[in-house]
Amino acid sequence: ANDTLVYTHGYGLVAAYDNTANPEGEPEFFAEDIPPTGELEIDQPRVYFGEKSPTYSIVGGPGGPRELDFPDDSSPTGQRTNTYTGIGGVPVGSPLNRMMYAAKFSEPNILLSSLIGPDSKILYDRDPLTRVRSVAPWLRVDADPYPAVVEGRIVWLVDGYTTTDSYPYSARLRWADATSDSLTVRRNVSVEQDYVNYVRNSVKAVVDAYDGTVTLYTWDSSDPILQAWQKSFPDTLKPASEMPTELQAHVRYPEDIFKAQRLVYSRYHVTDPASFYSGQDFWYIPTDPTEQAAGKPQPPYYLTLRMPDQVTPEFQLTTTFSPVRRQTLAAFMTASSEPGPGYGRLRVLQLPRNSVIPG
Repeated sequence: ANDTLVYTHGYGLVAAYDNTANPEGEPEFFAEDIPPTGELEIDQPRVYFGEKSPTYSIVGGPGGPRELDFPDDSSPTGQRTNTYTGIGGVPVGSPLNRMMYAAKFSEPNILLSSLIGPDSKILYDRDPLTRVRSVAPWLRVDADPYPAVVEGRIVWLVDGYTTTDSYPYSARLRWADATSDSLTVRRNVSVEQDYVNYVRNSVKAVVDAYDGTVTLYTWDSSDPILQAWQKSFPDTLKPASEMPTELQAHVRYPEDIFKAQRLVYSRYHVTDPASFYSGQDFWYIPTDPTEQAAGKPQPPYYLTLRMPDQVTPEFQLTTTFSPVRRQTLAAFMTASSEPGPGYGRLRVLQLPRNSVIPG
């Protein structure tokens, strides 16, 4: 019962600067502790919808606050508790609903427990990716949702892709081959095994961590596949112009499409037909040398840096390439990850063939 009725949610977040450290070399946090302290103003720190959430929880039960926020020595009970008041969840107070969900989750206590009252709700389908897939099953979603604090609330940002495998005169690639790397292996990410030859990051989705509300924003209105879906479901998406400025500041260039682009570019940077046929000038993504990587490619990394044609450092998604059968650096590729006119621009710094810089 405690797993379902008491340990129902997470609480707070931590955030650190990416370009500074304290005198001991440790991260310099600007949001930390429970309850949260620091520069971020978090009005609602509770996370009922997020990664690794329980399969289901029952909230809003009778008898006063029962849902655990955090241990608190200053409280008479030794803990701080809360009662969920969000709009998310399905009422589970009626005998019929209790019977249905007892069967769905194979849990007879949902039907029998005296701790479930007329105002109780059941929360499930709580992972951000699951929620976006549920409201927009025609989208392929990026495997790495990320949190942000927007207008005092914790939200999850999820990148949505429109794809097809039928674009004329375009080579197909298996999505799993393109997007799997050492981090997806460690996180046990489930990756689609189908093929694509067209992909656009046409949608930015936002999932509220407290009530589970999903909001979809059009990010690439010129995408013809997105336009077709909008005609079928005209009220599903909001225009990008309605995205709050504070939310726009957290948008970043997504990893999965970047990994697909680097796989394609590792071959199609070769423009000479004979060299392309022989494959001798192809590149490969270096394997992650860490023990747990299982020979998988290195993931791309977000870095703040300046490429040769840039005046000031910029937040960018980065990757490296190595020549076939060599462990030197062939090229360094970046994607601009700051919202604005240059968002998504790819840059490639190619090294001379005789370079001996380790890759």
